[in-house]
Amino acid sequence: MKILITGANGFIGSFVVEKALGRGWEVLGVVRKDSDLWRLQEIGFSEVRAINRYSEILEVMCDYKPDAVIHLAAYVKKHHVFDDAYILSDSIVSYTTVVLDAMRECGVNKLVYAGTSFEYGRDKELHAISDSLRPYDLYAALKVAAEDVIRYYVDTYSLDAVVIRPFFVFGYRDNPNKLIPYMVRKALKGEEVDLTGGEQELDYIYVKDVADIFLNAAIADLRGFWVFNAGRGETITLRDMGRILEEIIGKTLPFRWGKRPYGDKEIMYLKADITAAVNYLKWRPSFDVRSGLEEVVAYYRDNL
Repeated sequence: MKILITGANGFIGSFVVEKALGRGWEVLGVVRKDSDLWRLQEIGFSEVRAINRYSEILEVMCDYKPDAVIHLAAYVKKHHVFDDAYILSDSIVSYTTVVLDAMRECGVNKLVYAGTSFEYGRDKELHAISDSLRPYDLYAALKVAAEDVIRYYVDTYSLDAVVIRPFFVFGYRDNPNKLIPYMVRKALKGEEVDLTGGEQELDYIYVKDVADIFLNAAIADLRGFWVFNAGRGETITLRDMGRILEEIIGKTLPFRWGKRPYGDKEIMYLKADITAAVNYLKWRPSFDVRSGLEEVVAYYRDNL
C-alpha cells in the first residue's frame, strides 16, 4: 500500500505515519515549507515533501501516484479573530479542493479526510453519522463546507472518499498546552492545575486508535462517499480522568477543581455512535482511557 499523508507532521499525522510504516506501507508526508518536523524526527521518518504553495501538490501527486491520500492538514483555531478567518478557510476548503483536483488530474481515486466531531455541535445526545450538523465553531463549519466539496468530486469524477470525524483525541506528542498533556505534565512536576468543575462527559479516544481508523479507511473497499465517527462510544468525566491519573502516578495530584469557570460554549456532553465504523471498517478501539493515559504518563516522565 502506497499512501500520501498531508499534515504528516501534526499530532494525529505523526501517528498515522508511524502506524502505516508498522504495517509495511510506503509513505510520503506532505507538509508546509518551514514546518516543525520534530514529531517525525522523533519517529525517524524523513520521506517528506515540503510545499510552499498549494498548487505544488499537483506535481507531488503525479510524481508519487499513491493508492490513497490521507488528508489531515488544516489550520486549527478554536476561537478565531478576524485575521484567522481567511487562513482557516484557505487551509481547510481551498487546500482540500486543490488536493481533490490534483487527485483527479493524476488518476488517484481514494481520499480519506479528517473531519471533526465539532460538526455535530454540542447537543446532549449520542451522535450518529446520519445526524444533522450544527457546527460548533468556524473551524467545524469550514470542515462541513470542505465535505460538500468532496461530495462534488465524488459525484462528478467518481472518486471514493471516506470522512473520519474524530471525537476527543488524546495522547503524547500533542500540543503541550492541550488539556491532557497540560494536566499530566503539571502533575508530574507537582505543580497546581486550575481546572473547571470537571463535569464534562466526553468521548475520549486514544490517538493510536484514531490512526488505525484512518488506515483501515484507506484500504476499505467502499465506493462513493462515506462518513464514520472515531470515538470509543462511551463518555468519561474530566474528574474521573483526573482520578485515573492519580492512580497511575500513585499519589494525590494538585488538581484544583472549580477554579476556572466553564466557557460560554462549553461542551458538556458528546458521545460518538461508532456502529458504522465497527461494521464497515472492521475497526474497534484497542485502548481504553486508562491504558492510553498510562502511555501518556510514561512518555512525559521521560520528556518533561
